[in-house]
Amino acid sequence: MEKALHISRLSDFKFWRTEHSRIYFGNEFCDRLIPSEEELNRALSFAAGKGLGFTLLTTFCTDKNLQSYKKLFDFLSQRRADAEIVINDWGLLKITKNYPFDPVLGRLLNKQKRGPRIMGVIERLPELVRERFRKSGINEYFSAFLSDYGIKRVELDNLLQGISLDEFRDRGICCSLYTPFGYITVSRSCPHRCRRGLLPDAVADCRRECLENRYWLRHPQMPVPLISKGNAVFFENKIIPAPILHERDIVNRIVYEVDA
Repeated sequence: MEKALHISRLSDFKFWRTEHSRIYFGNEFCDRLIPSEEELNRALSFAAGKGLGFTLLTTFCTDKNLQSYKKLFDFLSQRRADAEIVINDWGLLKITKNYPFDPVLGRLLNKQKRGPRIMGVIERLPELVRERFRKSGINEYFSAFLSDYGIKRVELDNLLQGISLDEFRDRGICCSLYTPFGYITVSRSCPHRCRRGLLPDAVADCRRECLENRYWLRHPQMPVPLISKGNAVFFENKIIPAPILHERDIVNRIVYEVDA
């Protein structure tokens, strides 16, 4: 089982351990947190110095930020042509066809049912419905589409209700499982910026407070606290079901997150 370390800032390299054979670097949820070429270069230098695999995380994009990623991809292709790119935007997927990277389907596009409120009703649902809530959207038609784009890996959250891997059998797709944080939802609005009276889409004056601050939200209908960080909301689930760990022909990578 491959173990990867997921970080979004350079200072988090201090959490690397020898058991981690791959680095996930970047951000999945905010296009204001796209790393600079200098930051990417430092991350690549760290990975090269330790002999690690390298995966660049990307977020959803505006047309402007598609161009930002193209510049990063041009730089990355010269340094690490064997890198993986986690895709969370369909427009960005189209661009990757011009590069040698291995594209990976990100968490924003896999259609898992993440809302923790599911846990309050799931035991009252028919088994067929419960099974549906444990699946993503990788049916035979979607997997054929992914194959056309060379995608052979899908990123998964460790759902509170469990995960069904049946949809991945015999389709040539491997999975990465993220722990301990699961993504629930994301918005274009940033609460940090709204508190300072800025419009949600105003790009200037982003201080990246989200990298330092987070809030725990609790409600009687939620079985676990929600973690609000920047423009995204997460839950925590530290327990990986044993059957998942035994399905190594499908889930062959665990991605350890330093923070939500």
